[in-house]
Amino acid sequence: MDTVAPNNQKACAQGNGGSRRLFQAKQPRCMAYNYFKMVTIEFDCLIPPPENERKNSLLWQRACALKAELDARAALQSRGCGTARNACIELAEVLKLEMFTLRLLPDERLLAKAWSIREAYRQLIPTETYHAYLGNNPPKLERKPEDGTGKESKLTPEQEAARLISIRQDAIDILAATHWWYTNSDYREKRISQVKHLLIQCLAVCVGFVLLLSQFVSASAILLPMMVILMGMLGAIFSIGRRILPVSSQNVTESDPVIKATQFDHGDTGIAMSIWIGGISALLLYLLMASGLSLIGGEILPKFSDALGKRDCNGLDGFACALHPADMASFVRLLCWSFLAGFAEKFVPDILDRMAKQDGGKRW
Repeated sequence: MDTVAPNNQKACAQGNGGSRRLFQAKQPRCMAYNYFKMVTIEFDCLIPPPENERKNSLLWQRACALKAELDARAALQSRGCGTARNACIELAEVLKLEMFTLRLLPDERLLAKAWSIREAYRQLIPTETYHAYLGNNPPKLERKPEDGTGKESKLTPEQEAARLISIRQDAIDILAATHWWYTNSDYREKRISQVKHLLIQCLAVCVGFVLLLSQFVSASAILLPMMVILMGMLGAIFSIGRRILPVSSQNVTESDPVIKATQFDHGDTGIAMSIWIGGISALLLYLLMASGLSLIGGEILPKFSDALGKRDCNGLDGFACALHPADMASFVRLLCWSFLAGFAEKFVPDILDRMAKQDGGKRW
């Protein structure tokens, strides 16, 4: 704690120029920063233990040390200098401070805090799960609990202390479960944001490559197949982005967070594979349509200038000429079909399976 704040303050003071500091100061503060400010209000309202007991209170010392460290990071972050990794407030640390606050909360404020924790837990988890929690008979939060006849029960000081201990422990357990979902939700949103940035970068690369080909490549033997492949990749990117959007709105408690986190951690390779498969599927569909196979029939398929077997294909240029769309409408249809081949992952594989199963491939 003693080295984090001075080092970062020095780095902030020296910096890389006033314009960079001005730009950093305009950056929005993260959710962990705002959550820390809310927890700070509760922590600052705590009554410190007496001086003779404060040194012996390990919990109070740990809470104060963590609070001081987070205060230093919050000061740097509020000035726009919290871009370094050791100067950013992490949500897990803020949640740890909130747990310290609950443990140190005096008994007269415990019931109100326990009620707010239960209410937040009720809104977070499914209704069936909360009813199951109530079915386990958690400690009641009435200031003067009633007995079985509806009258106020008179508890001895020992019984009241035991009741408050039970309420505090129940609140700690619920808060720990809530923190578990908060942490996993924060991680999930960060990974979704990374995936979205990856898709945007892939989309920009594909569009830029198409524009580059159209400007510097005139040979149709290269340009047309590459445009088909890129349209298939664009379709795959669109499909992946469409599937990711509902994930952010999905309740984090509806699935196992560890399994979801593992899928996100190892999902980059699958995304890259899906994009390349989309391009390959589009190219394969292009060759199947140009070969004259009756895949679907009707006027929705593109027409080509010449059948593949009716032209003397001398080299790559002659081969590409045989596979060129007959008119502009067919060219547009070809691009649309290429996009569809990348968007619908099972479209081309289903065609291949159908070709392999129908009469041993004789009808094709």
